[in-house]
This record gives sequence, C-alpha cells and structure tokens, in this order.
Amino acid sequence: MQVREMIAKAPCEPEEKILLSHVADVLERSRSRNIPTFTDFLSPREQALVRSVLNMYDCTFWGGREDAERTVCISLPDYLDKTWLYTSEAPLTALRAEFSDREKLTHRDFLGSLMGCGIQRSAVGDILVSEHSADFFVTRAMAPYIRQNLLSAGRVKLSVSEIDLSEVRIPEQKVTEQRDTVASLRLDAVCASAFRLSREKAAIAIQAGRVSLNNLPCEKPDKAVGEGDSISLRGAGKALLAEVSGKTKKGRIAIVLRRYV
Repeated sequence: MQVREMIAKAPCEPEEKILLSHVADVLERSRSRNIPTFTDFLSPREQALVRSVLNMYDCTFWGGREDAERTVCISLPDYLDKTWLYTSEAPLTALRAEFSDREKLTHRDFLGSLMGCGIQRSAVGDILVSEHSADFFVTRAMAPYIRQNLLSAGRVKLSVSEIDLSEVRIPEQKVTEQRDTVASLRLDAVCASAFRLSREKAAIAIQAGRVSLNNLPCEKPDKAVGEGDSISLRGAGKALLAEVSGKTKKGRIAIVLRRYV
C-alpha cells in the first residue's frame, strides 16, 4: 500500500492527515537525498500517529533529553548515529529564561509569553520550570529569535540565554504509586482504578472520547491493557500500568499503577 493511501485510511482527523503527509515528505527527503531531516515538535498523540501510520520509515523521536514529552521526528542517514543529536550541528538546542527570586512563574506563563511573541507551539519542545528559571527546547534556527523577543512573562522580566543540552535542569516529577486489584485488564476497569472512578463512569468517559491509550484515543471500554501501557483521562491526568502481579485468591488481578501529578 502506498504511503498516501495509508494516510488517507488512517483513523484520525483531517488536520492530522495533513500533518502525517508533511512528516512523510520530510522523511522521504532524507531517504532520497541521504541527509538528516527533521519535523517541528510533535505532541505525544502526533508521535503515536507517526509511529502507527508511517512505520515504514526509520526515524528517531528526540526532544533534547531522554523521556521528553514533545519531540521532533528525525531521520538520520547511514553515516550518522544518535550521538550526533548532542553535537552543535544537531537541530535542537536549549534556552534558559531566568527571573527574579521574588517572582513565581508557571508553565502556562512561559507558554503564553512564547505564543505572544508569535511563536507557534510546534516550534517549542518541553518547558521545564524550576524555582527561578525555566529551561526549554527549541530548534537552533528559532533560538536567536526567541532570545531577542522573549523579554518578559507577564510583568516579570526575563533574561534568556542559550545553554548546552547537558546543563538543562529537570524538575523532579511527582508520581504517586497505587496498588489495586481489578476484575480484568479491560480499559474501563484499569481506567476506573487509576482515576478512582466507578467502572460505569470510566466506560462513559471512554465512549465519549475522553480517554487515550498510549497517546491515541480509544473508545472501546473492552480494549485490553497491558503492562507498560499509559492511560490518559482528559482533565484528570495520566497513569501508567507499571506492573501486573497475577491473580489474588478471589480471582482478581493485582496491579500497580503510577499516577503523574
């Protein structure tokens, strides 16, 4: 089946099909010219779509650090390996925006200020906010523009400088672990356990399109969930099925879930 035909048949929105066509063009350019090429930053859902629909391409998802949420899709020619991603020739760099010790800023403050500078969300990767600074990932081509234009977040003045990827400060993410038992590893059962819902309410949320399994919407309450799968509920957060421990004496399945706060 041709790439365009696969994109046309993909179960996604029209604007996502346009994105997939663009990504295919970028990856095909690398294949035909034997050069490194890369996309804009992709959300977790967009990455999942690329992996699912464009799996005929050999590509790497890179966001400037391991476990980045937002990444670009990069196609590397045979003469380059992944160590190249850390060099000064690679497409991504990091910026640090520092502000006064007396002020408190959030992820939303920085995102709003970036958008206010006319910068598209797809031009910026993860934004990591610490106590008196925020580090974020951008393409090298975009970095000079951001340094010149990102002067404040609201009324708070910022001092923006470029830093090496190895210098990025990664805030500690709050994760809660919960142990439970479920009647089965159906999506509605595991979702109910993860987000403290009744199974009926979990099923309603799934059928309403509010739940994603491994970053892709899933409207089937009976979809099987396995160890390592992630579940997101719009408005409630994200959980990972970290462990399936077997059955209890009552025939229920013991599981360990990690909730990201």
